[in-house]
Amino acid sequence: MDTYPRLIDRTSFHILRQYRRNGKSPITTFLFVPSRAWLGQVAAALEGQPTVPQAQAQLEHWLQEGTVKVGTDDGRSGGVPLDDLEDDALCDVIYLPPVYLVALVEPVTFTSCHPWSETQVELGRCGR
Repeated sequence: MDTYPRLIDRTSFHILRQYRRNGKSPITTFLFVPSRAWLGQVAAALEGQPTVPQAQAQLEHWLQEGTVKVGTDDGRSGGVPLDDLEDDALCDVIYLPPVYLVALVEPVTFTSCHPWSETQVELGRCGR
């Protein structure tokens, strides 16, 4: 896990969005973590699966409790609505194809708010 802090890059979400929309990108999933400090832990769990059962169980636990959230197109099921994140939202990331691990640096303003999305309360505020 000591090597993971060296893999962290800071970028704007605009760059991640472009990468996601590139048809040749190996990235299929965005996983959001609460802070930069979580990136290494989650990366270690991802790299440990599927060969290490404890790593898989730990990752599933974080997903179930909401510590780690999956980026989604619409934000349903408590996911992070990718299309609602502003282009200039700063984030720390680790690139682990097919996953991008993302820690948002500051509160996020969504471009639209969905009443069914719990994520808007946890990650930022409505942009309206």
